[in-house]
Amino acid sequence: MNLTVIETNKNTLSGYLNQHQNLFDIIKQEQQEEFKSNFLELASNDYLVSKVLPTELVKFCVSVTLMGLNINPAYKEVYIVPYNTEVRKNAPKIMLPQAIIPLNGIQERANKNGFFLHIYEVYKFDDGKIISEKEMSREYQIQLDTTNSNWFNKHFVGFDVVLTDLRKQIPEQIKFVDAKYLKEVTMTIKSQSYKAQTYRHKAARRAFGDFNIPRDRKDNVLVELEHLNDTTLEAKNIGKLNHNTTTITQETIATAIEDGYIVVTSDTYGKSEELKSLGYSLIGSKWKKLVDKQQPKSISPAKELSLYLMKKGIKKEDLGRFVKDVLGTSSSDIEGIKKALANKNTLDSMVETFLSEPTIEIV
Repeated sequence: MNLTVIETNKNTLSGYLNQHQNLFDIIKQEQQEEFKSNFLELASNDYLVSKVLPTELVKFCVSVTLMGLNINPAYKEVYIVPYNTEVRKNAPKIMLPQAIIPLNGIQERANKNGFFLHIYEVYKFDDGKIISEKEMSREYQIQLDTTNSNWFNKHFVGFDVVLTDLRKQIPEQIKFVDAKYLKEVTMTIKSQSYKAQTYRHKAARRAFGDFNIPRDRKDNVLVELEHLNDTTLEAKNIGKLNHNTTTITQETIATAIEDGYIVVTSDTYGKSEELKSLGYSLIGSKWKKLVDKQQPKSISPAKELSLYLMKKGIKKEDLGRFVKDVLGTSSSDIEGIKKALANKNTLDSMVETFLSEPTIEIV
């Protein structure tokens, strides 16, 4: 009896799990069978199974599972995909797992915290009107031709992402994510005919990080997942670079000058630590540093955080309270501070919430 590709992959993965129980012992005993069942469903992705070493795949999936995400692709909470970490032409390919939370997964994260997240396409029509799908009349709906890549490129301007509080504690919020940003952060599109669908989860992720959400209802899984992706790639890329006696330098990255900043225009995926060592900071969605030839002296993470928070409007006397009560860390916790600075969108949202809360004065 000939086995199908999926059955063959399942047998391979199952055999590996049976031989390497230690790789997922960190998962609670009562949840291990569920993990194995979900892990075996990855067999349907033959490209993933054939390109990523089982050891790397198991370890990565364990980390994702411990975050509370279901790796079974049928649930659409998170997709595990292979990423080519090749950093030099003609060098051997190294494929590592990465996690992507699709639109369904982001909506699920929002719902768990009492929110409904919806996304609407926005188009500019030939008559000059810019209309969101939410308010689009039939007259304009029949003009849509989204599977025509030429029409889409000409008319698509972005998404309106709407967050509604099911508990009615905060008003409805709308964030517009423009097409230019989506094109910059989308490295590849499998089908040019379905760009809108490809952009959706990235737009939802960007907006979700910008929404003003109360501290007790925030979801840190998205930030943790991005950190896992970065650290997985960085660990392997650094080793590979050392092996090839190659390193990322100012001369080996493509840059451009924009508004007084040197902006990295080449691929930066998984290279955050090396870019930081070169003096770059993540501003918005781009790695930048001032053009000034005389670079400022390096400052401690605690000082950097203080300056950033005061720039955002937090008074000097309130810095300690914000760091302790909101970030849950201290000035001596270097790793905690670095983690807070690494995601400015989340940090800005926390600052916005903090500043909006009434101050109670004790007389």
